[in-house]
Amino acid sequence: MAAQPIELVYVGYRSEELRQVLDAGVRTFLVDREWRGKERRQLGQDTEIDAASREDLAAATALPGARVWCRINAFGNQTPQEVEEAIEVGVDCVFLPMVRTIEEVRGFLALVAGRCKTAILVETDAAVSLAPEFGRMGLDFIYVGLNDLAIDRGYTNIFRAIADGTVERVREAFPDTCFGFAGMTDIHRGDPIPAHLILRELHRLESGFCFCRRSFRRDTQTRDMAEVVAEITALYQGLSERSTDQVQRERLALVEAIRSND
Repeated sequence: MAAQPIELVYVGYRSEELRQVLDAGVRTFLVDREWRGKERRQLGQDTEIDAASREDLAAATALPGARVWCRINAFGNQTPQEVEEAIEVGVDCVFLPMVRTIEEVRGFLALVAGRCKTAILVETDAAVSLAPEFGRMGLDFIYVGLNDLAIDRGYTNIFRAIADGTVERVREAFPDTCFGFAGMTDIHRGDPIPAHLILRELHRLESGFCFCRRSFRRDTQTRDMAEVVAEITALYQGLSERSTDQVQRERLALVEAIRSND
């Protein structure tokens, strides 16, 4: 497997915070504008809901050297306005979450109309089932949202979709699309699943990007963030030297770690 970079995507919108992350070598940000139904859906979950405004989004796109993606709300009556606002301020890609039907994605693509890149989050059981159809629709990025997928399926272990092969099956449906899943933090950390095992699985599935975990901020407080980013990048590229047997052993180690937390 040829060496390839992994693009870390930082989820946030506050300018001071984004500048710090830019200085550390992370160039891509996901500004999250999703809030509709999220509090009810994620009730009792260890999640963070902090929807950005249009002004926050515009401020992020104004940062020199930044590439900004925007997650809007699930498809609905508000989608045309949210798409227009994102494109007007110059985002590079719009992400549509909680997809459940082909019609939603068709409608979303028609609204964007090629004016920026497009992505969906596969985070419902319906979206998993429709992955082969979505794979033929010309999307630029695909991300498997483990937390919401676990909620939709009634799982308590958000990583189960990695262990049971769901993530791999979705990846197979998008052979030519930039693919991502899970989240990343300092490779010496990660709870309950070690970050380095997640990174090895990202490489095995030829992923092009992943989001920084919510714990990324906490895990880098006592370290130089640029050093953490450099270590993640170096480890990912070095994984190309693994033998087939080593890849499989590390996959089994990951599955065992996930199942031990089930």
